Amino acid sequence: MTSQIEALGLGHLNTKERLALIGELWESVHADDDAEVEPLCDEAKAEIDRRLATHTADPSLAVPWEEAEARIRARIQARRQK
Repeated sequence: MTSQIEALGLGHLNTKERLALIGELWESVHADDDAEVEPLCDEAKAEIDRRLATHTADPSLAVPWEEAEARIRARIQARRQK
């Protein structure tokens, strides 16, 4: 654990609880209209445009979040078992 996590008293949280906290923190930042957010760099904008164009060209390639999450978790689990 990082010193910040320990300093905030969050070291006892398990992975699922920490991920839920990340989600809550992200939502709180997203909801904060006053937040100073760095503008996207040109490369990031180009990548977003590329992904949007790919999706627009063939929306059937989209994967539901639940499926994407399951794939990610399976990949992480496989790496841990190595």
